[in-house]
Amino acid sequence: MKISTYYDRQRRTCIVVASDKSNVSLVKLDTSAGLRISLMPVNLFEDTYSEVAGYPIHKAIEQYSEFARYCGATQDVMNAFNGILDSEEKQGVDVKLTRLKLQQVKLLDGKAAKTQSDASADDTPPWGNDEPSVDNSKPTKKGKTAMARQPKVSVKVPSNSATSNTGSIKQPRRTAASAFKDLILTGQYSDDEIFATVQKEFGLDDSKRSYVAYYRRELKNKGLL
Repeated sequence: MKISTYYDRQRRTCIVVASDKSNVSLVKLDTSAGLRISLMPVNLFEDTYSEVAGYPIHKAIEQYSEFARYCGATQDVMNAFNGILDSEEKQGVDVKLTRLKLQQVKLLDGKAAKTQSDASADDTPPWGNDEPSVDNSKPTKKGKTAMARQPKVSVKVPSNSATSNTGSIKQPRRTAASAFKDLILTGQYSDDEIFATVQKEFGLDDSKRSYVAYYRRELKNKGLL
């Protein structure tokens, strides 16, 4: 089975990280339990999933890493993803930005995951069309629990970039608002599932349940849904 991204009849995706004659090792995008490697018999997998043709595997890992920043991933998943990126890099694929995002993933015990990237490597992200966006929303509601501190990452900034001359930038802080929006945009979860996931991560009380509908309307008004 080819190492790639696949989807089922409900358009739910997974990444195949390994396979043999009997079983397929895959990572499902499960924001409630975190990213884990599971096994599925080859014949069942072939009946259930189809390949997402033409979608780069490192881009899929990049997307999964964004979700794993708050839902977590096992070290086995991190090792598998890094192994795939090593193979992609040997084929000349630029995976610097993907490795940068992997550095922000937390393990399911709450710690930052260890990556296999070379600490001496140039980790300048390929800004171009893949420039990461910054969520400028500010938390204003009381009663919100403190977020787990994300590890600080410094990256080299191109000389023509409109930034300060400090030579580094800070990663944007993950917020409940961005978590709501990310989950809504996947189109894979009900409002109750979205609220339960964000509530668990950020300690929201039940009075915030209407936030899902609010952010869904906002995304529709912006033409994103």
